[in-house]
Amino acid sequence: MKFKQEWFEILNHYNAQIRDAVIAAVTVYFYTGEEPVFSDDVASVAFAFIRLEIDRARQRRQKRLEGRFPDSTTNAQPENPKVPEAELDVVVDYWNKSMEGKTIAQIEKIPPESQTHVTSLLREHGIDAVRTVIDTTAMSRHFNGDNPRRKSVSFQWVFFPENFLRILNHPLRASA
Repeated sequence: MKFKQEWFEILNHYNAQIRDAVIAAVTVYFYTGEEPVFSDDVASVAFAFIRLEIDRARQRRQKRLEGRFPDSTTNAQPENPKVPEAELDVVVDYWNKSMEGKTIAQIEKIPPESQTHVTSLLREHGIDAVRTVIDTTAMSRHFNGDNPRRKSVSFQWVFFPENFLRILNHPLRASA
């Protein structure tokens, strides 16, 4: 974490002694975790606000790191950051565009029962993999109803994790 411009601008309103004391205290706290003792209440209050921001930033960073590298001894699950709504809209638009003229149904929005799967797959594999799976699905005669059951696949079926990975990892077999 770096010393924020806004902290410096606020501290510039105080005399040099207070400003320098707080800047030094922030630096020491950031690198060592030691909390200073101030003789001036203004410096103490200014430092307290900055310390809160530093601590919150550390907590956020720690959570991100725990999500990336879960402790295998506690079976901790990684934190699931939310996929932006705009990215989900891209999936819907791409699906509908790809399914034009196909027997596979278009969708208005991602069905609630599929949102968790789609979000997870986007996070894990990225938008390019999602597009590849959608393209493979659209091109597949089998998925478009040329199969013994004469049935087309659905969005929910494609985005069920096992099916998604099967299509992603074996596109030639999926399009047979």
